[in-house]
Amino acid sequence: MARRRRFVHNAEAKPARRAPLDDGILEYFSVSRATEIRWSHATNSAEALAEALTNSVHMIEADILMGTTMTEPETCPIMAHPPQTSSNLSFEEFILSVTNHSGSKKGVKLDFKDPEAVIPCLKFLKTLEFHAPVVINADIWNGPGHKTKVRFIPSEFFDACKQYGPTNVVLSVGWSTGKNALILFGCGGYRMYHVEEALGDIANAYPWPERCPPITFPLQAILARQMSEAARKKLFAAGSITLWGEARDSDTKWASKLTDGAVYIDTAPAGWQANYLVSYTAPVLLCLVLLLLQGVVFFQFG
Repeated sequence: MARRRRFVHNAEAKPARRAPLDDGILEYFSVSRATEIRWSHATNSAEALAEALTNSVHMIEADILMGTTMTEPETCPIMAHPPQTSSNLSFEEFILSVTNHSGSKKGVKLDFKDPEAVIPCLKFLKTLEFHAPVVINADIWNGPGHKTKVRFIPSEFFDACKQYGPTNVVLSVGWSTGKNALILFGCGGYRMYHVEEALGDIANAYPWPERCPPITFPLQAILARQMSEAARKKLFAAGSITLWGEARDSDTKWASKLTDGAVYIDTAPAGWQANYLVSYTAPVLLCLVLLLLQGVVFFQFG
């Protein structure tokens, strides 16, 4: 059984090369591979939370932003996904329900959509006796296809997690993505400069690697498959990977065969665009080009 990392500060020690970190999730749920962890998605209502608490998922994923509830007209952290600004479930109600659940224990993945919600949620979470895994997620960098500036400032997000986060936290820090035509040709994935920017910000936030909490990098499943092996290995050297978004069967099979590090699969079934446009645009265009060339050769020399 892998030993859990202890946060011990040695004032005379020199920063060491960052190594893969044991986040404790597999041990907590007694599974052998990260791909075996089951997730709920967008658990942003009282009804969805009640279902997640009674089914077989290990980790309950939910989105958080500032808004109002039916019982709380004042602005507070609520469970909702943009552009919604209201919910029937506040963050406090959400986390207390998970904490007090008498059935099988569940971990939580808190997907922050609003920077203003981070500190009040972490402060409240720290007051609780919550021993299950806690994953704190935010998209703090611009990723493939994302044209506008992200709302989060990496240094401020890391500072909030260091100051207010619980000791058992796992950081899930990733990139906002957008529409990207290159994905149709199999070359729209995360680039090395995305990875290097992220690792640089993490190193600046945690200059002493032994004090850095476990990190997982959330990657959109199809974009992850289209990134270079070198870029992917750099991420694995710093933590694990969590695949999210729509994923084809071929994507999950590919992920399950990766051996460079732990891969969590927090995905949804692919829709028609991923199944057909992404899968077949490049092969169809290649066939058309070959047919065109064949026609040119035939009329030129035939």
